Amino acid sequence: MPVSTANVNPQAIVLTPMRVTYKGVDLGGTTDHVKVNIKYELADIMVDQYGKTSLNKKVSGHAFKVDFVLAEVADKSKWKVAFPFSHLITSGPNTAEYFDIQIGNDLLSQAGVLTLHPLSQVDADLSQDYTFWKAASISASEVNYGPDKQVGLKVEMVIFPDTSASPAKFMTYGDPGIGIVNAIAAAAVAGANTGNGTIGTEVAYNGYTRTETITVKCVGASSGNDFYVSGSSSGPLGEFHIASAAASTANFVCPQVSFTMTQGSTQFAYNDSFTIATTSANYA
Repeated sequence: MPVSTANVNPQAIVLTPMRVTYKGVDLGGTTDHVKVNIKYELADIMVDQYGKTSLNKKVSGHAFKVDFVLAEVADKSKWKVAFPFSHLITSGPNTAEYFDIQIGNDLLSQAGVLTLHPLSQVDADLSQDYTFWKAASISASEVNYGPDKQVGLKVEMVIFPDTSASPAKFMTYGDPGIGIVNAIAAAAVAGANTGNGTIGTEVAYNGYTRTETITVKCVGASSGNDFYVSGSSSGPLGEFHIASAAASTANFVCPQVSFTMTQGSTQFAYNDSFTIATTSANYA
């Protein structure tokens, strides 16, 4: 009797503890695993005609958090990680963690980079690293003392979006040095045109723009000009009309590219054209 088997790559199966680094400091030993939680909040799209039936779900928010338990609770600097609004006091060889009133303080001001590195990989191999750009502890923990189990300091970190990046980023799984390259639309290049109008404000769109050549071609001149837009890979993208008067403008928008055409002092003629080189983003 014939059987089938799954295509399994054992090298892609991971079994490893993690090194936890926060704000550049190795936090040392952990217990009870390091847990990464990623959740997209979804809102139902509904209409009265379908009652409570969900026709679609759209992303309405994001929730990222990381949980771990620090083992070295006698090191009071570790408490500063769990309780970022506390104060580490040092007097000679002695230290103490001091808690005072902190009404109104915000977590984002305490956020820093959190990195999880699997110890099964050499330090230079970042291919399985987790990098969270804006991580902060929620300052809620419990410490259990007893004769049958070692003491641990629980830390729960929430992840805020890093709005200094475009688009705003939460985390990277893999080498963070790879970076994001946004889609690009180069400046339009005019052909051997009769008309002296121009194309400007070229815009590309991440996730939609392909690496290809966009051709904008005049296909008719009647009370202005009719243009046909196509991509060397995408195929037909649409048409638009621009009025004949000098300085008239027309906007073209499609998922792959958008631009603005401006009519010149000499009107376009049949077969006048422009090309726009576009490059896709390096992420899907």
